[in-house]
Amino acid sequence: MPRATIFNPHPDDAEIGMGGSIIKLVNNGWKVEFVYMTDGSRGSDTIPPSELIEIRTKEAREARKLLGVREAHSFGVEDGGLPRIRADEKREIKKQISGLLRETDAVFIPSRAEAHPDHVVTHDMVWDVISKGRKKIIVGKYLVWLFPDFYRKRSDLTNLIYLVDITDEIEKKMKAVRCHDSQVRQIRCDEMAKRMNGYFSLIFRTSGCAEILGIFNRNETEKKLFVDLGRPHTIARVRESWWQAVEK
Repeated sequence: MPRATIFNPHPDDAEIGMGGSIIKLVNNGWKVEFVYMTDGSRGSDTIPPSELIEIRTKEAREARKLLGVREAHSFGVEDGGLPRIRADEKREIKKQISGLLRETDAVFIPSRAEAHPDHVVTHDMVWDVISKGRKKIIVGKYLVWLFPDFYRKRSDLTNLIYLVDITDEIEKKMKAVRCHDSQVRQIRCDEMAKRMNGYFSLIFRTSGCAEILGIFNRNETEKKLFVDLGRPHTIARVRESWWQAVEK
């Protein structure tokens, strides 16, 4: 049974960024594990942090159950605090990440191009562990925050970009996102995710709803990942056909 480890800077990020892809993987026999980097305690303007941690832990548990994710690990760093953790704390977290990745076949992390500092640090910490390890692990990068941060945009690297058709999975994905009720009330993240997936499908002229995954560190696992994600289009190919249509 292939294994995928998905890193969440906050308790709802994977559902928003790649919930449909997670459903596909689980349905095709992958064992999926979630890793939560922070406690999500700063995700509300009205709920006290200590209370919100309990609420979001319960919401995350419900979402995992719905998606079929049976394993989870949490580092419990304060929400927003990843960029400020001490050097010794960072070394310890990286050591634990290394242990979590020993048996995994694929890793998913937020894109480094995202504006949120917790997302950037999550990307960098996990990638540092993978790049220094002996085992070559394929990495998928998902998107959550698409801010127009023209002056702060960070570059990111991928070998290939998948456009994953999640039309058949979108309703279940929405149910998983809505398990995070505290965040739906705060920022309407369910509508944000659905419209983002609709946008991706429209801009690249595919039908239904789609998620984008940047694929990096390609290896022999990619063939199965490609098949189990429904043989996704690559954006390079979609863009090529799009420009050919425009030129006509």
